[in-house]
Formats: sequence, structure tokens, C-alpha cells
Amino acid sequence: AAALALNMTLVNGIELSCTWGGATIHVLGYGFDTQAPALLEAIAKLHEGRWLRAKEISRKLALKGMPGALEGARAIQQGLGDSGNAPARP
Repeated sequence: AAALALNMTLVNGIELSCTWGGATIHVLGYGFDTQAPALLEAIAKLHEGRWLRAKEISRKLALKGMPGALEGARAIQQGLGDSGNAPARP
């Protein structure tokens, strides 16, 4: 709605980070089918990996005397209007 009010065309986009040939690269995509099965599967796998990583970090922090780290991080994300996806930077 905000883009239309400014007479702008909104284009969907995504950034996927990956390692290729020993280097980290960031692949940018614009104007694609947001419901493409291969894309949805790749994003689901990324989110699953992030959840596993976040849970492992939280477990290790709890062992160091900092219980509830994942729950605290999620509360912050939700307070910022998080979409409910895997944990990430705000």
C-alpha cells in the first residue's frame, strides 16, 4: 500500500547466502515466483537449520548458566513484529 501511495512498483526479492568454491556468496533474486516448489523447499531447509542452530546455542548457554536464551531472543523478535520464521537478526 505504501509503495502504491508513492506511485512505486514493489518487486519481491530474496537474498540467499551460500558457500561455493570455498567462498561465501550472496545470491540475490528479484521478481520470481514466490510459490515455486524448489524455492519453498530451500527456504524451509534454511529455516530448519536455523532453528536447530538456535536450539543448540541456547542449550550451550544454559549449560553456562544462562537458561532461556532462545525464549528471550524470540520474545524480542516478536516484539519487533517478527514473522514467526526461524530466529535471525532483528
